[in-house]
Amino acid sequence: MASGVRALLAGCAALCVLGGSAFALAPAPPEPERTVSLTLAPALLVHPVVQLGAELRVHRQAGVSLIGGYGAADEEVKAADGTRSTASRTVWTAGAQGRYYGLGHFDHGLQIGFEALYTGVTGGASRGPITVSRAGEGLSLGPFIGYKITTLLGLTFEGQLGIKRAGIAGPNSAMSQWVPLLNGNVGWSL
Repeated sequence: MASGVRALLAGCAALCVLGGSAFALAPAPPEPERTVSLTLAPALLVHPVVQLGAELRVHRQAGVSLIGGYGAADEEVKAADGTRSTASRTVWTAGAQGRYYGLGHFDHGLQIGFEALYTGVTGGASRGPITVSRAGEGLSLGPFIGYKITTLLGLTFEGQLGIKRAGIAGPNSAMSQWVPLLNGNVGWSL
């Protein structure tokens, strides 16, 4: 009986070794080579501003992203004298990013990059029969570091953190200051 058990165990061990080596020799399925990532910045939807991005792969470890956004909102404003008025604003953005994947690649890796983003704001406030129009524009430039993850099905997540110099100009004033660069995007890679 003991020799039968030993023979059975030896046979199982041989099958495990042969089966394991067969799995080790099987090639892994190739990862898809994606060339475009289309993303949305969900945090901006609360304003509501829809900002979309399209990153194009220019190399396995480099990409260029084009950014565009648009939104409009009404906001109730309380004046110093206690009266309330409605302010309507329209916001639009246009910009680009250059990205290098220092660790990893276009589908999954550490991003080091630079962003240039132009923002325009137009709007007005009405108080009874009087309407006051306002407009402003700004350009922000700055470096960032981030990370991008793309699942096997193509679902894409990315986050970026950096600092940018923002120049803002209105009809009666202009200013420039350092502000945080914070982006969180969700989308699809093809």
